[in-house]
Amino acid sequence: MHTTAHTPESREKMRISHLGKSAPWNRKEGKVVNGIMLYKCSSCGNFMSADFYYKSKRNPIGITSQCKKCHIKTSIATRSVEKERERAKLRARRIRIENPGYFKKYEKVKKKTYKTLARYMLNKAIKNRIITKPNFCESCGRDNVRITAHHSDYSEPLRVEWLCYECHAKIHRKLIK
Repeated sequence: MHTTAHTPESREKMRISHLGKSAPWNRKEGKVVNGIMLYKCSSCGNFMSADFYYKSKRNPIGITSQCKKCHIKTSIATRSVEKERERAKLRARRIRIENPGYFKKYEKVKKKTYKTLARYMLNKAIKNRIITKPNFCESCGRDNVRITAHHSDYSEPLRVEWLCYECHAKIHRKLIK
């Protein structure tokens, strides 16, 4: 609590606000030009007609204090990326519960073929350091290039040839012909 007493003006403001009436000091500044009422935006300070403001039931005039452009700028500036991401997750979760059949046409069902299982097992072995990925191609010997694994037999997932993209593509072109 503060120790100083309220001034007569502040007491009158409190009395009016407790009555539930709109306070005249909170009213939007306006002026009439060519018979059209223009209101001042609290952000940019420009005078515009009521069409340039969003409607508001809280304000006695029925419009917001900021024009539409300033309102959009403020809402974008104060928007949190994490909150939006969380809202999107919750919205998607709710929609999935309400309409379970809607997303089925978009979901791809991954078949567990020998090829995908072999890739999975090889990636797991690399991650667990059972197999080390070399820096050079076993076919042409080039180093400092991106190396990929080539399975000649998917039933032996940890037995691979480490090849650069060019050599890997050549082997697959030979296999296709």
